[in-house]
Amino acid sequence: MVPVFFGTPVAGANQPHLTYMLGYDDLAAREKLWRNFLADPEWVKMRATPGLSDAEIVSNISASLLRPLPFSAVR
Repeated sequence: MVPVFFGTPVAGANQPHLTYMLGYDDLAAREKLWRNFLADPEWVKMRATPGLSDAEIVSNISASLLRPLPFSAVR
């Protein structure tokens, strides 16, 4: 996973929230990397910690898969 962008809104609805973009070589690499991340013993331990579970800190998760256009500076 290549971190590309992390941000929070300065105005608008649904605040607070975090938006981030990660880069992958292809969909197969994305699936493999997320599978490995979700199975990582440190991550499993941390998300089981009281106060840090998804149900306690996350109200909505959404994902979009994007492909850059030819003129995009992000590649």
